[in-house]
Amino acid sequence: MDKKKTLILFCEDENVIRTTTKKMLEAFGYEVITAVNGIDALERYEDRHADIDIVILDNLLPELSGYEVFIRMKKINPKVKALMCSGYCSGKEYQAARKAGICYFLEKPYIIEELIEILKHIQSE
Repeated sequence: MDKKKTLILFCEDENVIRTTTKKMLEAFGYEVITAVNGIDALERYEDRHADIDIVILDNLLPELSGYEVFIRMKKINPKVKALMCSGYCSGKEYQAARKAGICYFLEKPYIIEELIEILKHIQSE
């Protein structure tokens, strides 16, 4: 019997980053569904939250910020595991995200190996 692949919801508004990261994560054995903005991410999470293992959110998104999306996801599933990525985030935003329950914060640009290591750590928690 095949082991279930970890399902990741990856929300990134920049097409090149979204498609490239999706392909790389799939090459590492993850199943990935993508979202292009905060509303899209919430809709996908509402539909599949029971199946989604980890959420990766860009902090600066159209419609809703990654932080706002995470807060709304927590109302759907208080145990949501999320990683937030950002090219720019103030210390205040970082602290608020950590206090709200974001598992990790990854600064852009990142390399795929960094992301994979964090995902493995989140999975083991």
